[in-house]
Amino acid sequence: ECRPFGLLGFASRFDHGHTDLQAALRVLQNVLQDNDTRKTKEVSWQPLRFLVGDIQYGGRVTDKWDKRIFQAYTDRFFTQANTEP
Repeated sequence: ECRPFGLLGFASRFDHGHTDLQAALRVLQNVLQDNDTRKTKEVSWQPLRFLVGDIQYGGRVTDKWDKRIFQAYTDRFFTQANTEP
């Protein structure tokens, strides 16, 4: 999906695909369902950032600068503010 846009600041090319996105969405869905079961609206963002950013996507990243970019993306997008209207 990202190939038409080039590297976009990354030092290396990564082979992330639709299945990676589906798995990340499944992790997010499980976390939100768990919160619903526990009757809480507070999302544990740090573990979610780790699961998606470091394990799901970051597991293929070997360059330290690329890891920083992935961390910046997860820090920016995996926040409570992004779930509110």
